[in-house]
Order: sequence, then structure tokens, then C-alpha cells
Amino acid sequence: MKNPEIEVEIRTKVEDENVARILTLSLTPDEEFELEGLAIRTTYEKNIVTTKVVCSRGPRSLAETLNEIMLAYEVVFGSMEL
Repeated sequence: MKNPEIEVEIRTKVEDENVARILTLSLTPDEEFELEGLAIRTTYEKNIVTTKVVCSRGPRSLAETLNEIMLAYEVVFGSMEL
């Protein structure tokens, strides 16, 4: 049985547009890979950052991808507190 395509959208409201831009630019390099069955795109509009993940590699792959994205968010927000 083929894995279904699962689409997840993470919307994060941040302080202002500058923070949204920093977060988006920080996540964008991780999107430059080519892996069959997985696509990630992060954009922002005003102070809302949206990360969209489309995965047909199975639930485990999706969970691992979402975990990596959340870790990246944590690193960016942690570095902004310095």
C-alpha cells in the first residue's frame, strides 16, 4: 500500500515583520534539498510565518521532519534572545 500524501501547515504569529523575515530566512536553506516525497516551503506575510510540509514518505518521516522544523524554530528564537 502506498503512503498517502499528508499536508501540514504551521502558522506562527511573531512580534513583528522583522522577526518573521529572520525566521523565514533561517528556515529557507533547509528547503533547498531534493528528496522524493517531501516538500517544505516557508513564507511570511506581515508578522505571520507559515511553513507548509507535504509528505508522502509515511507518518514517521513526517513526524521527524516536523521535529526538525520545531528544533530550527527553537534555535532561531533562542539566538534572538541573546
